[in-house]
Amino acid sequence: MESYSIGRVFSRAFELVKGTLTSVGLFVLLIQLANMALQWALRQSIAIPAINPASPKDPFAALAIFQSGWYWLVVLVSLVLASFTYAGSISGMLTYADRGKANLADCLSAGLAKMLPMLGLLFLWYLGVAAGWLLLVIPGIILITMWSAAMPVLMGEDLGVFASFGRSRNLTRGLRMNIFVTLLLFLIVIYVVLIGVILSAFGTNMMQFAAQAAQSPMLFLVMIPVGWLSSMALYSLVASIYLEAVLVKEGGRSAHLVDVFD
Repeated sequence: MESYSIGRVFSRAFELVKGTLTSVGLFVLLIQLANMALQWALRQSIAIPAINPASPKDPFAALAIFQSGWYWLVVLVSLVLASFTYAGSISGMLTYADRGKANLADCLSAGLAKMLPMLGLLFLWYLGVAAGWLLLVIPGIILITMWSAAMPVLMGEDLGVFASFGRSRNLTRGLRMNIFVTLLLFLIVIYVVLIGVILSAFGTNMMQFAAQAAQSPMLFLVMIPVGWLSSMALYSLVASIYLEAVLVKEGGRSAHLVDVFD
C-alpha cells in the first residue's frame, strides 16, 4: 500500500503546471487580467483617496472606502471570478491528470457549470477556517488540512457542497499531518521566497509596495506574473494533494472521478 509522499505531491504539482500551461495557464491569465482591471479601476477611484485622505488627522478617513457601493460590487465580482477560476482551473488539472490533456474549453465549461457550488463551498470553507482561527488557531489548521481536498472532490467527483466536505474529511483522515507539512512548505516557497525576492528587488515592504502599486501602472503590472505563478502553483498543489490522498487511501483514482471524465 502506498504511503503519502510529499516529494511526489510537489513533483505531480509541477507536472500539472507544466502540462496545462496552454489550457489552465491561459484560463487563469485571462481571468486574472479581468480581475486586475477591476482592482485597478477601484484603486484609482477609491483607494488612492483612502491612502492619501484629505484630512490625514482623521483616524477614520481610510475607512471611507467601505462606504462605497462600487467597492462592494467589485468585491462581489472578485468572489465570483475567484470561484469561476478555482472551478475551471482545478477541473482542467484533474482532466489533464486523467487524460493527459486539457484545453481552454474544458476550463471554461467546468468553471461556468460549477461556479455557484464553488462559491458556496469557498464561503463555507473560509467561514469555518476563520472561526477555527479565532479558537486559538489550532482548530483552523485542522480544518484547513481536513478540507484540503474539498474543492477537487467538488470538481472531480461531481458531489454536492456538503458531500464534498465529508468526502474530503474521509480522504484526509490519517494524512493530515503530512498535508499540513506540504502546505507549510508551499507557503514558505511562495510567500517567503517569491514575495521576499520581489520586495527586496524594489527595496520596500509589503504595505509600501501595495500603496505604490495603486499609483504606478508599472508596479501594478509586476503583480500579474506573480499572481499568475502563485495561482497556478496553488491550484496544482490542491489537485495534487487530492490525487495523492486518493492514491494512498484507495489505490488510485476513484470510480467517481473516472465516471465524470468518461
